[in-house]
Amino acid sequence: MSLLRRLIEAHRAQPEARLEIVQAGGTACPWGIDSVELRDPLEGTPEMVAGPLEGGTEVKINGAGLVGVSEVYFGDLKATRMIDGSGFAGQFMYVCSPPSTKAGKVRLTLKSPGGVRISPPSAVFEYSSSGLSNSNGANCLA
Repeated sequence: MSLLRRLIEAHRAQPEARLEIVQAGGTACPWGIDSVELRDPLEGTPEMVAGPLEGGTEVKINGAGLVGVSEVYFGDLKATRMIDGSGFAGQFMYVCSPPSTKAGKVRLTLKSPGGVRISPPSAVFEYSSSGLSNSNGANCLA
């Protein structure tokens, strides 16, 4: 609010002055990943976040300041489809898991103008060679 007050005061003092937008690198707002979950988990399934090697599992990333995220990686694999959560104050976003050639747990990496963030060890996605998934099979980001 303090900044807004100062902007209004400056405009009143010099109403003819033009506003100049200066592009900066990074962001002053803290951002990061808090948790990873399936968008539509099946009821009664364990709280793991898993999907098949074929990819296509819709994952919800929860966090803060998830605005302008340009790339999401599952381990070293780049997700090709994502929905930015910036319309919701950057509290979450959705991504589709890309195909993988090996089973196992991977951490997620997000890239944005604010830098790079890696999910904490408790927020991982697991590729399963058995096709195991607790997702309801909905089309990824349809």
